[in-house]
Amino acid sequence: MRAPPNWKKRSVNAALAERLQDRRHWQRDVLLGLQDELQKLTRVTAKVLMQDLKTLREKGGVFRLPEGLGGDESLAVTVAVQKLQSRTPADDLRALVGDFVNFCGFAIAGAVVQHKGGPPYVLENVLMRLDTELGHRYEHLVEQLGVHIRRNEEPNQGPWHGQIGLG
Repeated sequence: MRAPPNWKKRSVNAALAERLQDRRHWQRDVLLGLQDELQKLTRVTAKVLMQDLKTLREKGGVFRLPEGLGGDESLAVTVAVQKLQSRTPADDLRALVGDFVNFCGFAIAGAVVQHKGGPPYVLENVLMRLDTELGHRYEHLVEQLGVHIRRNEEPNQGPWHGQIGLG
């Protein structure tokens, strides 16, 4: 019995389709993991901002954070986000994540250092604006992440569409 004349082409196409499907699953896992880690980073940043605001209102200034807030937790989640960011093939999403990480770093440490010597009401306004902006930036980032997750799940629309020939 003879194999059909184009059996090699069909088996190569099937192997390529399977590889593409595996890449899509891997990419979906990366994007979902990134979504989880971004949520953790947002929570850590918000906790630090709220603690700074509480301390400022109670004591008239901002001092060292309590043990277990910020520090190691913030660093660990930032590193996890950056690791997943580096695995994301979409340039626009990588840039958004990078901007968000930089914003969180500034919100956690930079803003307080920059405004520490000024009047308490100025720092209070800065902290409240940062908390509001954190929410807006997170919401925008998660919307864009959702677009990439959905695009990755659509046939012929993933990040590698057009890079692997299946015809």
